Amino acid sequence: MLDVDGVLTDGRLYFSSRGEELKVFHVRDGHGIKLLMLSGVAVAAISGRRSAAVTTRMRELGVRMSCRLAATKWPRWPISRANSRSTRKPRRASSMTRPICR
Repeated sequence: MLDVDGVLTDGRLYFSSRGEELKVFHVRDGHGIKLLMLSGVAVAAISGRRSAAVTTRMRELGVRMSCRLAATKWPRWPISRANSRSTRKPRRASSMTRPICR
């Protein structure tokens, strides 16, 4: 389970002149996600914001489990929700998030 904002992005919010939200993803993160999935690890993503950029990026990477607008993102809700959507039940689950404060 990967938090999008601040983990898969730099944590900043970018907006176009038309008000569209833009996100910056690093190609190495995408490569790592693909390698994880190739090794049999199920990957899921979660974000507190609705973003077409996140939807597009997760689709490009083949991440089928994603959740947007999750007000109570951590610690249990997303993992239990991802488990209920998955056809394979994991023996272990892990999450990667950003620190709440610096």
